[in-house]
This record gives sequence, C-alpha cells and structure tokens, in this order.
Amino acid sequence: MQNFDIRPAQPGDAAQLKILNDEFNGGDSDVQHIARSLTSNPCEVVCVAQCGDEPAGFICAQITSSICYMSLSAEITEMYVREKFRRSGAASRLMALAEEICARRGARE
Repeated sequence: MQNFDIRPAQPGDAAQLKILNDEFNGGDSDVQHIARSLTSNPCEVVCVAQCGDEPAGFICAQITSSICYMSLSAEITEMYVREKFRRSGAASRLMALAEEICARRGARE
C-alpha cells in the first residue's frame, strides 16, 4: 500500500499540477495561470495527491448556485490519478477531501 499525502492544492503545487494536467488534458494552461487560479477562484476546489516527491493525481470541483437547488451545489469537473498509482485508494481519498471542502463552503448537493 502506498502512502499518499492528500491535501488542498497550494500555489506552490502549480508546476506539478501543470504536469498532471498536461498528461490528462493535453495542457491548456500554464504554471502562472494555475498558481493564480488557486488563490483567486473561490468557486473551485483543487486537491492533490503526492506519493513522496512525486505527483500522483488531482481533483477539481466547482461550487455553483443553480435554479435547481436552494443551496450551493458542487460538481467534480476533473479527476486524474497517474496509472501507476491507480487502485491504491488515492482517487477515493481525493474525492472524500474535495467533498469535505465543498461541504464546508456550503455545497449541499
């Protein structure tokens, strides 16, 4: 079983998030954009998984309001775990942390 550090992403994680995003989405952003977004976008929750010094995965969730719900809702928009770290519990732990943070910010759906 691998030991993961699962935590909210910080601006210092931008370079590693860029690497992971490039692998997953083909890389439509840059390190500065990611770092800036992590500090200035209150509607997005981003969490990272690391195994030692190696980035293992990430999750992004958007918190929104909608006519469909009286309270805020959250939607997972991105989730990626590198192949060698799959089936290790990293994705489940990323999801649990993202859900917890979204709930603390008022998302109920």
